[in-house]
Amino acid sequence: MTTPNDAPDWRKLSQQELDRGLNNGEAVAGSGDIVAGWDARSAELRQRHAAHLDLRYGPGPLETLDLFLPDSTPRGTFVFIHGGYWRALDKADFHFVAGPMLEEGMAVVVANYDLCPAVSIAKIVDECRRLMVWIAKEGPRHGASADNVVVGGHSAGGHLAAMMFATDWDALGLAQDPFVGGVALSGVNDLKPLVLSTMNSDLRLTSAEAARVSPVNHASLSQAPLLIAVGGAEKGVLQVYETAFRPPEKRYRPWVERCHTQTHAALAELDRLCQVRGGEWLIGNRITQADITATCAYTFLSDALGFNREALAYPALGAVAARCEALPEFSSVKADWFAPADS
Repeated sequence: MTTPNDAPDWRKLSQQELDRGLNNGEAVAGSGDIVAGWDARSAELRQRHAAHLDLRYGPGPLETLDLFLPDSTPRGTFVFIHGGYWRALDKADFHFVAGPMLEEGMAVVVANYDLCPAVSIAKIVDECRRLMVWIAKEGPRHGASADNVVVGGHSAGGHLAAMMFATDWDALGLAQDPFVGGVALSGVNDLKPLVLSTMNSDLRLTSAEAARVSPVNHASLSQAPLLIAVGGAEKGVLQVYETAFRPPEKRYRPWVERCHTQTHAALAELDRLCQVRGGEWLIGNRITQADITATCAYTFLSDALGFNREALAYPALGAVAARCEALPEFSSVKADWFAPADS
């Protein structure tokens, strides 16, 4: 793994700068409302879909899972491991992720695990390994499919999903990997910076332990693919907050430039995918969430960061965005961007 030459060295950051860089709640305006929205959507899903709740997969107090089943025989099972920096949140907060998967005929497992500081991150990794063994051996008895299993998670859950690929499953009694693929969304793949953060009072990481449980230090032991992704406008949003909310004298220019470079790299990759796929939409012959997310990110970034759409070489992505924006569902809710200082 390489680091851009202009990237800030986290070892040289002040305690305040380091903690601010790791504080997602502070970085995202209205984060409390977003989490409350998760709760509401999860409650609504539980009203529409029956579930096997609090099935136990291991001996730890929180080693439990909730299993949602589609109306027909499941095509596979999606396993979701929640985030929260290994020390917060609960599986019930994330039941909403099951909705789209159930519509596609997938069973969905949303799992809990014991939290720091009661246990170590290494212990949590082992608990998630027990989770995957349980799905392989016991899942079918409860209606889940042990075939076509995909393991995924976000943030700390993305880290845990990635660590499943650094596992010797044969040593745990399985003849083959208990999954056919994985998805790590905005996963914490290098834990070393956390050693110097104030949250380490809960995580209790040493430098050696952080290295041992960091996915970046492990080669995959699986032949299954692992998709590693970040939010559609994640770097761009950070850049907007740094430039729009922070006084000029307090902006860290190398960080803004790094976000700028990575934002354009992401847009270039999306444009390449649009060209390779061909057709009107990113996936198949109809609009999907991929098109909606790509359009929202592209439009927001071009407006908020002042991108000149005509001057940038993203024609295929721009065409997808234009098709979305022409739909009444988009045009009826579109609002012009304005920086907070202008409000």
